[in-house]
Formats: sequence, structure tokens, C-alpha cells
Amino acid sequence: MKKTVIVIALILVAVGAVLLFVGLAKNGFRPQSETDADLTEKTVLPEGEFSEIWVNNGFYAVKIVPSEDGLTRAVFDENEKITVEVTVENGVLRVRQKDLRKWYERIGWVSFGKRRLTLSLPEKTYGKLTVKSGSGSVEITTAYAFGNVSFDISSGSLSAVGLTADGLRLDISSGSAAISDALVNGAFSVDVSSGSAQISGVRAAALSADLSSGKTTFSDVVATGRAEIDVSSGTMLLNDFDAETIDMDLSSGTVKGSLLSAKNFDTHASSGKITVPASDPTAGLCKIRVSSGSVTLSVKE
Repeated sequence: MKKTVIVIALILVAVGAVLLFVGLAKNGFRPQSETDADLTEKTVLPEGEFSEIWVNNGFYAVKIVPSEDGLTRAVFDENEKITVEVTVENGVLRVRQKDLRKWYERIGWVSFGKRRLTLSLPEKTYGKLTVKSGSGSVEITTAYAFGNVSFDISSGSLSAVGLTADGLRLDISSGSAAISDALVNGAFSVDVSSGSAQISGVRAAALSADLSSGKTTFSDVVATGRAEIDVSSGTMLLNDFDAETIDMDLSSGTVKGSLLSAKNFDTHASSGKITVPASDPTAGLCKIRVSSGSVTLSVKE
């Protein structure tokens, strides 16, 4: 009896799928593909004063570059179905992908090209920067100065070089991010659900890192205050890493690397393994708690 019910259910699902695609075909639906030749280039010079910037790139490859003539300018690929909306609202420059396709037009859609968006900004100090990246990419290679900076990477990639920020938050659901040569006057937080983060040459007042899975690498990263590190699983590498005090908690996974200065180590492992140098009671506290997994640290001579 149970097998008969399953068979009937599968038949109904199949019939429903056939009727759906027959209906779509009657309405002119055809699976769509896109190449660079299907796109045209558009330039927008937004009007109005702004101090904050908000970017939602969708699947565009975004580059933020210095303006050569002092004007704010967005140059991007578009067609009649997918474009970019550039506006200034309440002192915020808003740049976002605008998708006008009906839901069924997205079925079977394939892009054989890359949609590009270049945002040219005058070199000055800005307020808040918020970047929400879908499956595309974001690249910032100019030493801009911002207030608080927030990067939310659903998938795709981020590359940011030379930023100065009052505070910096990096949140990766999947995909990858690389931040280098940054100065963070306040707190720098890194949250990786999966994917990878490469952080190098960063100076911050305080640091927090939360790794659910995937891999995070800190190279030549120094916090003048406290660093908090939580690892659920995955791998965290600390190469020439340091902070005044360090608080590390591992559920599982691996942390290994080198510190730039001696520490007063306070360690406890429920299971797993902790390998650290001899403690210096006059140095800053490095507290390590491990449920399982392993921590291996050295102090650079």
C-alpha cells in the first residue's frame, strides 16, 4: 500500500512538472543564455551629496577605483532585463543590481560572460561603507578612509587593500575574502560560516574571529588590545599574529601558528591537544580552552 502511494505521488509530481513547462512554453518561455555581446555599457553620474556608500552587487564584478576627474561615476553592463540602479538618498550613495526578469525567466538561465561595474569615487574620507555581495566579486585597491565598514559575502569573492576604517566587519557565508594592509582604529571582526578568509598586514585596536567551518588565515595581524578567537570547526592559521591579550576557544578544529611576543599561557583541554611555549608571567594573558581539536603555537624569536 505504501509503495502504491509513493508511485502515485511521483506520477502527480511528474504530471505537474509537465503541465508547468507546457504553460510556460505557451507564454513564450525559453531557457535563456547571455554573453558579453548581449550587453551594452551605461554610465551614470549620480546627483546629490553623500557621505555614506551602500553597494549590493548581485552577480556583478565590482571594482571601486579613484576618480580621475573628481566626479562620482558608475559604469556598468546592462540589458533590458538586468541593470544597475544608482541613486543618492538621504546622504547615501546606493548602488545595486536591479533584476527585472520574471521568476520563470530565471529557470535555466546561464551567463557565458561577466557583468562588470566600475564605481569611481573621489579620494576623500567617507562615512559608513556597506557592501553586500551575492555571487559576484568586489575589489577595492585604493587606500580610502571610511567610518564603519561592513562586508557581507554570501558567495563570490572580496579583495580589499589599504583601507582605513573606524571599525571593520567581515561576514562570509561562503566564498572567499582577502583583506590586506588595513588600519582599523576600533574593532575588527571576522565571521566565517564556510569558505575562506585571508587577512594580512592589518592593525586594529581589538579583534574578534569566529570560524564555523572552512579556513581563516591571519598573517602579520596585530591587535593593540584584546583578541577573541572562537573555532567551531575548520582551520585557523596565525602567522606572526599578536595582541595584548588573547582568548581562544575551540569546540573542534585546528589552530596553529606563531605569535610575535611571549605570553602568560592559561590552557585547558577536555580532549585534544595544546602545544605552547613556556609561559612568561610578566606578559599578556593567552587563555586557551579546547573541547576537542588541537592548538599549536610558537613565539617568534
